[in-house]
Amino acid sequence: MGRNGRRAARTLRFALPALLVLIATARPVAAQTDVLGALRVVEGTVTILRGEAAIPVTDRAQVREGDRLRTNGIGRVYVRLVDGATTVEAMVAPDTRVAVAALRDGRERSPFALLFGALRLRVRELLNTAPVLRTPSTVVGVKGTDFIAYVKRRKATEFIGIAGLIEAVSRSRPEYSLRIGQRQWGEVVANRKPAPPIRVPDNLWLRALADFAFPADVR
Repeated sequence: MGRNGRRAARTLRFALPALLVLIATARPVAAQTDVLGALRVVEGTVTILRGEAAIPVTDRAQVREGDRLRTNGIGRVYVRLVDGATTVEAMVAPDTRVAVAALRDGRERSPFALLFGALRLRVRELLNTAPVLRTPSTVVGVKGTDFIAYVKRRKATEFIGIAGLIEAVSRSRPEYSLRIGQRQWGEVVANRKPAPPIRVPDNLWLRALADFAFPADVR
């Protein structure tokens, strides 16, 4: 082996381990397809729980399949999921835990799962999934709508209709359901037949609209 051959062999011997590390740790391009949308922090902080990682965000971030979002005591976060003509937006309140999934999923999952706290959900385009929201006590389907959901205790979910119509079905008793229209309040409690919805008083209506206002520049 000549001088050039020995030099090339030494170079390869030192470079090969580094190359193997790069190959082992490189993320396939196809894995980027799990991006569902994006979020913007309006106030406070949101933590993205992604696998074993906890990622604090104070500005903007991508939202990926399976992410769980946790807002802090003053956190208000705008989330937008998009799939073709379908767009679903959420305004997530402080002290809230939410999970996200693909808008169209063969396993019949909803794009948002409200685990605890409150959010406002708005469907801006044709919805290609049913249901649109799950809570520990309900499954919610919509007809071109905008509503607020509250989970304050595991066995109950409260709703305020902002526009359109929702149908909230009890997960413990699927034969029990509740339809809620604009400016109506209703509650679904596990194993209990829902009472008819009631009209939201002026002061509570205006407060709800203010507390869950979407950022002005997203329309």
